[in-house]
Amino acid sequence: RLTAMHVYPRAKGNRARLWPLARALAAHPRAGDVNQALMELGATVCAPQSPQCLLCPARAACGAHARGEAERYPMKPARPPPRVERWPAYVLRDALGRVFLGPPPTGLSRWAGMLLPPMHTDDAPAPAAVRRERTLGSAVHVLTHARMERTVVLAALEPAQPAPPGDFVAEADLRSLAVPIVTRVVLELAQGSAGAESTAAASARKNASIRPRM
Repeated sequence: RLTAMHVYPRAKGNRARLWPLARALAAHPRAGDVNQALMELGATVCAPQSPQCLLCPARAACGAHARGEAERYPMKPARPPPRVERWPAYVLRDALGRVFLGPPPTGLSRWAGMLLPPMHTDDAPAPAAVRRERTLGSAVHVLTHARMERTVVLAALEPAQPAPPGDFVAEADLRSLAVPIVTRVVLELAQGSAGAESTAAASARKNASIRPRM
């Protein structure tokens, strides 16, 4: 902040640039007292957040204060872009309209103890018990470190294969269960697709019933 240096001070590659400045500041017969005073100044006045420039005895020599950018320093490291994760999510229903939910698969420990539809990474095979029928749409869930792109697929269980962990759950019971937002978004997209198809089918039936007069 004092020199308005555009570096992240904790990065190893930048320490070599900061040490000469630190030595210059401590070049005093009472170097220990100077070091203690600088530490006290940084802890109470020139704090990393919300610096109190009006109280700072060094503000006349401060480059960041002269630019009116004291809040900008010290520089923060650039946040890496979130990694992209692609997860097909399968919507399976039984004859009663209940949806199949179970524990999160390997790789989704962030939702441990919660209920999700059957899912897997895009580069892994689908569960043997799941038979894909058609794609309903896609949804994106952005986390601080990852961008989850989910392809929502209508599917059915293969009776000849062992079912994946989980059970069928009535949607009316979801409010009382540990269901993350990712599950709710998948189910909402599936419901929206089903509603659109019902409307389209009703419109087609109506048009078919209208016969032109000869």
